[in-house]
Amino acid sequence: MLVVSSAVAAILLAAGLVAAFRRKAVAAMACLISLVLFSVTLGMCLNAVSDGGKTLATNAEHRVEGTIDDVSSFGADGTSGYILDDITVDGAKMKGKIRLYVTADDGSLVALLKYGDRVAFTAPVNEYKVSYRGASEYRFESTVGEAELTFAGGTPTFFQRLHNKMRVTLMGTMGDLGGVAYAMLTGSKAYVDDGIRNAYTASGIGHVLAVSGLHVGVLVAALEFLLRKLRVGRVPKAIVEAAVLLFYCFLAGFSASVVRASIMCVTGLAATLIGERRDTLNALGLAVTVILVFDPLALFDVGFQMSAGSVFCIFLFTRPIKRILRFLPDKLASAIAASAAAELGILPPMLAVFNQFAIYGVIFNVIAIPVFGACFVLIGVCLIIVLIFPAAGVLLTVSGIPLALVDTLAESVSRIPYALVIAYASNRLYLAYPLYFACSRFFMLRRAKFAIVPATAVIMAAIVAAGNVPLAGGYDIIALSQYKDVTTLVRTDEGVVAVGDCGSYYALSDMMSLARERRVAAMFVNSLSPATAAAIIAFSETYGMGAVYCPYNVDFSGIYDLVGAGISFYLISEGDETTVGITPVFSPSFCGYIYERGGAAMLTLGYGMKIADVPLSVINRAAIVRTYTYSGEYGDRIYLANYTNSFIGERPMKQPDITRGLAINSHSGEARELFD
Repeated sequence: MLVVSSAVAAILLAAGLVAAFRRKAVAAMACLISLVLFSVTLGMCLNAVSDGGKTLATNAEHRVEGTIDDVSSFGADGTSGYILDDITVDGAKMKGKIRLYVTADDGSLVALLKYGDRVAFTAPVNEYKVSYRGASEYRFESTVGEAELTFAGGTPTFFQRLHNKMRVTLMGTMGDLGGVAYAMLTGSKAYVDDGIRNAYTASGIGHVLAVSGLHVGVLVAALEFLLRKLRVGRVPKAIVEAAVLLFYCFLAGFSASVVRASIMCVTGLAATLIGERRDTLNALGLAVTVILVFDPLALFDVGFQMSAGSVFCIFLFTRPIKRILRFLPDKLASAIAASAAAELGILPPMLAVFNQFAIYGVIFNVIAIPVFGACFVLIGVCLIIVLIFPAAGVLLTVSGIPLALVDTLAESVSRIPYALVIAYASNRLYLAYPLYFACSRFFMLRRAKFAIVPATAVIMAAIVAAGNVPLAGGYDIIALSQYKDVTTLVRTDEGVVAVGDCGSYYALSDMMSLARERRVAAMFVNSLSPATAAAIIAFSETYGMGAVYCPYNVDFSGIYDLVGAGISFYLISEGDETTVGITPVFSPSFCGYIYERGGAAMLTLGYGMKIADVPLSVINRAAIVRTYTYSGEYGDRIYLANYTNSFIGERPMKQPDITRGLAINSHSGEARELFD
């Protein structure tokens, strides 16, 4: 990175000197400003990813305090996820934030936690550094029981108190729709039912649940209409709109996409006031530059990528696409063209990060966005009234009617065959953006367009095709670490098989992405609680799903949920053999699975399982042991452990970092890390 950065700085400096020598003052000043901004951005980026020399012991408990800044999730098993800011570890102030998962006991404390509360706990903390590939401001992660969490006071800010009041009011008057309305207004999706969230994603309107430029556009349009009716002058109107946008930025937690849209709107207002024309492309460039100067890691924020990419392509391609659709009524052609251009803009991050694309999003957005705009304004106005006059709560109930219509339409579209297509792509697909520009009317070599446009399509198709080539057949064991979840993907002759706890939808989805597979032929689970069943059902809604197998003498109370979802389920006992080479191990109760292929074998132990409980005859057959942590026993094996913080004695013979995925060739023992 330093080499590339130095080269960029040298180019800017040389260009500036050449411009100055030729007495081109404007070009020289532009190069100088670019060099200064680049240097500041680079310095802040290096500071953001540095840890200041502070590290945490991985085999010890730490005393942590932090303030609840956001709620990230509520799991089917009662586990709640929180984002803590302003954290101290063992009394020392630490940079970054912490993801805290709280397992519920009776749910009393979790129900009382709210934004701005300061909490404390003592537990092991998993630390990870921010990387340029997958930048994140969350540097720590920990899980505690509800009883281990203590309330340490806290003084919520104005906006944290407002968030709490909004959530309570919306969910108290609108029920389940209140969680959707809260997400639509603030971007926090923790209170949205997983089924509704999946329906919005599959139908192509998931962006309405994450505050973005669309929300800012609707807000500005509503303000413009109101202020025009009130005959407010240009200058007061611009001041009011800028003030409301600033307030909304605070409310949305300065989400990069909201800040981008707000800067562009304020730039347009300023241009109007001084009598200049609005330039969308330059306004976008200014917004992106300002954001990256103050928050360099926003470049890796998927929401920011999709927001900037969609606006970029709307500006580039709406007019050409509309010309193609000139046989349609003008307004319909404009709406479809804008929707199609936006879909082109979000295509690279959708495939490179989420590995999926909503086929019907182009058409459904044309229908849903006008209804969403009405919902956004209506619910926002009614919420303000109800916050001032609580007795008017019926207004929110009525305002939820069009939102219920959006929910119904989204669920209907998501059930259409092939609504959501799974496709994998590497980060090379981001090359699409400069290629898009070369295809646009702003690229001056017009005659070259006849070659550039098809070449762009071929390059993008080749990148996607290369990303969907299955992993080499020799690598048949794929592991990914997850807290309190030991799951392994095994590629057999009969298809891909998941083995282990299988309690995390995200771990299962990530492993499918690493293997570039779309269907699981079978799942062999260590137990089947309702929480595990919920994760499997969510997985089956995106990926193809075969039968689920579970040992007969463990918890399989989630069977009714699976049957209700139409997933086949079988109990297996000692001695049962399967066609995929995976068999359960009992001694006398269930203690794991063993997978055999080509004379080599792997023993898989779930979270909380001990190798000491496994029969010695089984251990002697296993060259590879898949486990949560390494216990120090049988050190001559190849261990695939989630975490390395429980060493007793010497380290294992091979202890790979599988945080980002690892594939093992069971014949040769050769390991291969799986990431771009």
